[in-house]
Amino acid sequence: MSGLNGSGGSRPAPVVRSEAEWAAIMADFERSGLSRREFCESRELSLKTFGNWRRRLCLGSAKGSFVELAPPAVSGWDVVLAQTLPRNR
Repeated sequence: MSGLNGSGGSRPAPVVRSEAEWAAIMADFERSGLSRREFCESRELSLKTFGNWRRRLCLGSAKGSFVELAPPAVSGWDVVLAQTLPRNR
């Protein structure tokens, strides 16, 4: 018997992972040195789901955070912006 009830389907049931589990998977990926495709194939992960979680975790960690930038060191040189002049034809 085949159908939507999971009996006889060709795909295994999807694995539901928590955000903490995906964060650990992303840390493993960063240490692996593998491409996304290679890593996902080795872990039997969906490349699309992996990408979705990667974006979600990266964007989530950047929310509300700022990076403080130091002003450039002054060396006594004036900054001059180049002006684009029309070409002679």
